[in-house]
Amino acid sequence: MTQKILLIVGIGHSGSTILDMALGCHPRIIGLGEVSKVLRTPLAELRGPRYQTDVCSCGAIARECPFWGKMLTWLEDHHQLGLEQKYQELVDRFIAHYGNDRVMVDSSKTVRPYQAWLNQHHDLRAIHLTRDVRSWIDSRLRGHDHRDKGGTLRLAARWWRGNLRTERFLRRHHIRARNLGYEELALRPHVMLNKLCDWLDVDFDPGMLAPAGTGSHIIRGNRARQNSSTMSAIQYDSRWMTSSRLMLQSPLLLPLMQRNRRLVYANTGGAGRK
Repeated sequence: MTQKILLIVGIGHSGSTILDMALGCHPRIIGLGEVSKVLRTPLAELRGPRYQTDVCSCGAIARECPFWGKMLTWLEDHHQLGLEQKYQELVDRFIAHYGNDRVMVDSSKTVRPYQAWLNQHHDLRAIHLTRDVRSWIDSRLRGHDHRDKGGTLRLAARWWRGNLRTERFLRRHHIRARNLGYEELALRPHVMLNKLCDWLDVDFDPGMLAPAGTGSHIIRGNRARQNSSTMSAIQYDSRWMTSSRLMLQSPLLLPLMQRNRRLVYANTGGAGRK
């Protein structure tokens, strides 16, 4: 049976978790977080403590989640299967649990071959979510990820390569997609979520403006999903605008500004996919 699936793709730390949770506040949309990470979990990790302690966005321990609990047990028993077989099982369980009139959201971010397979067998759509390169770099410099060593230029190259890879994949496999900027979402949530609902052929629901009330089941994704105060509303982190380091180095980012405008501000002046 064909299922409507919405992918949220792009590079990490661009707002995919809060978008997944906001969409999951709609009665006809259910987010499942970073699906590929769950399906690709090694057997040892499936049997380990992660899913015994990590909390789903629904509030339950992952192993006790009304959606993911039995799926995790199935994955443990069928760990030798390929990703496409595992994904089809997930879709079948989703339809059995919710019916086939709901939109399933997969916020895995990284583009992978299984998504081309999904596009051939299901009603697949994708949101290419991109954060302003200046804001993204500042958030990485403020973070504690060891991979972010190397400074502004190295991070700018990661932003460029990651988003270029995503664009090329979507076009190569003719996946119906549209661009959305994290800035657009965070600064104009009502307008942008309305546009997404129109694109998904569902009516807008004002509950989407308060992501903490999500009906999504996210067991892999940003841990901020567990912080109800952080997720009480869609808010913008504008600290990059006062970063003296970024202001001094901003001329280095000029070659990226045309792509930045096209991807991040596609709905407010850029020339993004519709």
